[in-house]
Amino acid sequence: MRSATDIQHDLDLSQDDLRRLRLRRTRQAATGLLLVALGVLVLAHVMGGPQPAWGYLAAFAEAATIGALADWFAVVALFRHPLGLPIWHTAIIPNSKDEIGRNLGAFVENHFITEEAIGRKIHEADPARLLGQWLQDEQHTRQLGAQAAAALGQLIDGLDDAQHEKIRAVLRATVTRQLAGTDLSQAVSVLIDQLMQDNRHQQLLDAMLEGASGYLGDADHHPAITQFLIASLGIESSMIKMAINAYVPRTIAALNQTLGEVLADPAHRFRARFDAWIDEFALRLKADPEWAAKIRQHQIEMLTSSPP
Repeated sequence: MRSATDIQHDLDLSQDDLRRLRLRRTRQAATGLLLVALGVLVLAHVMGGPQPAWGYLAAFAEAATIGALADWFAVVALFRHPLGLPIWHTAIIPNSKDEIGRNLGAFVENHFITEEAIGRKIHEADPARLLGQWLQDEQHTRQLGAQAAAALGQLIDGLDDAQHEKIRAVLRATVTRQLAGTDLSQAVSVLIDQLMQDNRHQQLLDAMLEGASGYLGDADHHPAITQFLIASLGIESSMIKMAINAYVPRTIAALNQTLGEVLADPAHRFRARFDAWIDEFALRLKADPEWAAKIRQHQIEMLTSSPP
């Protein structure tokens, strides 16, 4: 099976053959018209006499002949010496190709490859928009992520232990510095505002309620919940443990029923209370300096006490 390169090569050759054929036909037509003009010129001079029309026809044929010869000489003089005679200022392109190339390059550089021209072309192409459209395709992002991960993995595999430690130290210092300079209280308050603006905090609540309901609804988790309650309360009495073991399933069922009611009712009173809690929490993050100071303190302690 022929490759695409071979097919393209054959197409290029076909185009070249077609151009050569057209050029030959054009040259034959021009030569024919020149011979016609010469024939008319000779005929007009032979038949010339008292009739002035032959004079006009002769002048017309003479002008056509001279014009054709001048055009032929001008075109031929661009590429070679006419009739092989080394006449001055002929074969212009072969003799001046280096200078023509320099002038053409200077013209392109000064008029096309300029900062303004390139900037205008880049602005018209809008590569940022094209890249954004390309990245919006999920298949493209997966391919890019896979290739980037593979390249990064190969890069890391090629490093020794000392280089790994240096990279880890640089990354840890950079992340620590960025986190230390971040105002978490303001960042969290902005995040909460965005969640509440789009009502996404209720969606987050639904996700948490669904997760809790699924966990509580699984009977395999009930023994662990019972043991957690007993251990948390520090109960040692066997009778109280038996009572807890007896009532925990009912309590879990009642709690799970309540969670289901909240999930099913968008206007449940618990949702209004949840809105109030979230709103108050965001307000305190923005306006309470004590909260901001405590969050800042915990942030610094967490960063400075993190294991190396």
